[in-house]
Amino acid sequence: MKRRDFITFSSVGACAFTVSLGALKPPEAKAIIFLFFLKTVAAPSLMSMALGGLALAALGSGSRVGRQRQEWFDSRLEAQLAQREFVRRSFTDINIAESTRPGQTYIVGAFREEPLGNSVGLAFPRMNNGQATMSAFAGPGPIGMAVAAEYLKQHENLSPSDVQAAILPRPRGGIQLADWRTWSSGGSIIYPNTFSDTGTRIYYNAVEPRLGGFGTIDVTINAHRMVRIPRIRVEFA
Repeated sequence: MKRRDFITFSSVGACAFTVSLGALKPPEAKAIIFLFFLKTVAAPSLMSMALGGLALAALGSGSRVGRQRQEWFDSRLEAQLAQREFVRRSFTDINIAESTRPGQTYIVGAFREEPLGNSVGLAFPRMNNGQATMSAFAGPGPIGMAVAAEYLKQHENLSPSDVQAAILPRPRGGIQLADWRTWSSGGSIIYPNTFSDTGTRIYYNAVEPRLGGFGTIDVTINAHRMVRIPRIRVEFA
């Protein structure tokens, strides 16, 4: 029997998750599995991994993550749009990741408890020609984005600006996406990144959507070249 090794892959000092390497020397990247136990991940850790990890990989080391006063939302119509939508969908613990660089790119994150496992939502609000627009993802999407961003930074040596261009929905053109899947609903979302109109694909397979079961997330990124992120496995235990 082939010996299995398990190591810890820590995303930006946030919640750690297990990486199963299968054989001692896996022949290809897809042998690696990122493994999450969603029922046991608390809100702060899940939020820190998804929002904090994505911010550090895509917005750079100068990014800030934390709660904002209501006046901050009130002065930014696009952020207020994200806040209202999260509240309407019963998300809590709304946090903001901001870039300190010119342009003030920011991401809004929130947390929700679900029957199969804890979930996090990410929203990317923008102003386009005076109109507030937003792309938002929940459940499998944010986990896939966060893992993919960290993988591109560490294993593909992409700069934060290239990770941002690869993972975040294309900011121009007034693009709006809504992927509010729960852990019990599978399917795929394909959205344009800076590199391509079909630059990012996140496919979620709810293999056994029950307590004690699991699902898998597959992410493919066009970032100058096609990159397939190692499969992510989520355990509902």
